[in-house]
Amino acid sequence: MKLYKFLDKKFLEQILLIGFGTILTLVTTLLTGWQSNERIHEEWRRNQISTVTHDILKRRLEILEKTTRYLNKNGLFEIYEMQNNWHRERMAITAKSDVTQEEFQEQINSLTENYKNYTDLHSEIATTLSLAKFYFGPKTKNAVEVLVSSSTDSTSYWFKKNPQLFNNVLSAMEQEIAHEVDFSFNVED
Repeated sequence: MKLYKFLDKKFLEQILLIGFGTILTLVTTLLTGWQSNERIHEEWRRNQISTVTHDILKRRLEILEKTTRYLNKNGLFEIYEMQNNWHRERMAITAKSDVTQEEFQEQINSLTENYKNYTDLHSEIATTLSLAKFYFGPKTKNAVEVLVSSSTDSTSYWFKKNPQLFNNVLSAMEQEIAHEVDFSFNVED
């Protein structure tokens, strides 16, 4: 009986009130922690997107600079001259019959070096244009594809094309320098 006297109505109300307060505090703490975690996660996500966007913009500017340098008359003239020099040297070597083995080897080495320079520059330009298709939007991709595919036969080189095609590529890149980056993928994973 003494135990029941100890558990009177007022005491039970106080216990319930303390229990309810404890549960309410626990729920509030959990909700606050969850909201804080969500804010931190969202801030991290925005920072990641900002970093990636900045990196892409920086890369686009580098590609635009390279493309401008390559598609200007000097870059195209250089690759055209390399190609012509290589053909001239090859013809000169095959036309000569009174050369020593040493002279012939020197000429072949020179020819090989010129051809390597030509192919290196051509590869660098082709890589830059491929990167432009990847990093920029649909206008640039289309302009590059038109430029590269405008060659109708194997003797027609893309760098001998109409300068308007080069201007179209540069114009599309300039228009799309800040083209929206698609972040529809899930950044959380």
